[in-house]
Amino acid sequence: MVLQNITQSLPPPNREGNTMRNRKEILTLSAVRAIQSILQDMQVLSEALEENPDVFGHDQRNFGAQQAMVLRDQKSWSGRSAIERLFWTIDNSIELVARSTDWVARD
Repeated sequence: MVLQNITQSLPPPNREGNTMRNRKEILTLSAVRAIQSILQDMQVLSEALEENPDVFGHDQRNFGAQQAMVLRDQKSWSGRSAIERLFWTIDNSIELVARSTDWVARD
């Protein structure tokens, strides 16, 4: 509700569909997008814990830890989750592919 009020208080796009936003508006939208992404992934974790606590410890706990690392490093290798999409760039994917050559077994 609070996030909706914040985004609704910003000026709407013009008829052409584009809006020149000032720095404060851009930062506000970025903060709202980040909070929404965190809430979305937290909801996934919460639902997984409620639905099947036994499996949570095996699968979802790792997912939660990975999302925490993405938030900490502000870098993601894929756009798999909402949080990862915040920090995923093509450059990060290219870097991962370059690093993967180090993991390939050499003869």
